[in-house]
Amino acid sequence: MRARGLAIIAASALVLLATPSSAAPERSITLTPNARTASWTSDFRLGPYFGESVGCDRESLGCETTLIRLTRAGALSVTTTQRVPTNALDGRLILDLFRSRAAGDAGQHISTQQQRSGGAVSISARSLPAGYYLLEVKWYDLTVGDYTGTANYVPR
Repeated sequence: MRARGLAIIAASALVLLATPSSAAPERSITLTPNARTASWTSDFRLGPYFGESVGCDRESLGCETTLIRLTRAGALSVTTTQRVPTNALDGRLILDLFRSRAAGDAGQHISTQQQRSGGAVSISARSLPAGYYLLEVKWYDLTVGDYTGTANYVPR
């Protein structure tokens, strides 16, 4: 009886891990003609994420999302710079930009960019309509670190 109960608990845990997350983005920023730049620092991450990127389809320590609202049409660029402690292995960051709704769910994919190891990576899109956009930042081969991010907006 006890073994059966443990098996049910283990199966339930696997279902929870495989279920897509509907978690809200970690942060939300609004860019306007008068406030064209926003900066942030991600949460500190402790891997390992060796040999694979971590998806944003479930709650994951290897993925972080930012909801960006543009109040008018224009161009958007986001730059992230990975920061790792001295002598730590650094992986790479993968950035994906999607159209979104106010709830922060990923819609139509706009662009993907990644950097090889350490340093900065940028993603940009021109001629975007006013609205919401979701930035996903995923770690690949990260052992420890965080990143700083800056979003810049040029209204039409």
